[in-house]
Amino acid sequence: MPKTYDFSLFAEKKEPAAPVKKANVTDATIALKHSKNKAKKHSGKIKVYMALISVLLVASFAAIINSNTRLNEYADKIAKETREIAELEAEHTRLQMELEAKMSTRAAEEYARDVLGMQKIEPSQIERIEGIQKNETETTEESAKGLLDLFN
Repeated sequence: MPKTYDFSLFAEKKEPAAPVKKANVTDATIALKHSKNKAKKHSGKIKVYMALISVLLVASFAAIINSNTRLNEYADKIAKETREIAELEAEHTRLQMELEAKMSTRAAEEYARDVLGMQKIEPSQIERIEGIQKNETETTEESAKGLLDLFN
């Protein structure tokens, strides 16, 4: 038999080729499924966050509207009270002037003349009386005793 040589022993050894996968299609499908699962997980969280943010925004707007309503109510009350103060100050001034008019001497003279029928004294009505005696009082001891007994 002839000697044959196996040259494959000297050739570079190649590893057996792995079966060719449709890597692009299967890997893409797996990656797509994986990303869909992540998206589903994240979309649930996103929905919860969006709901919370929506509730907070609605509550904030409600608080702002409530504050503005109260502010308007207080502004109306202040305006009403300011008008009332102005009216009361005007009434006070009027009453003060009326009081001053009633307390003047002219008003007293008019009241005496018109209501009481009095009139001012005229110089012809004045009569001076001069007395002969001095304006002295004499007391006796008996009358003085009677007066002192009243105090004791």
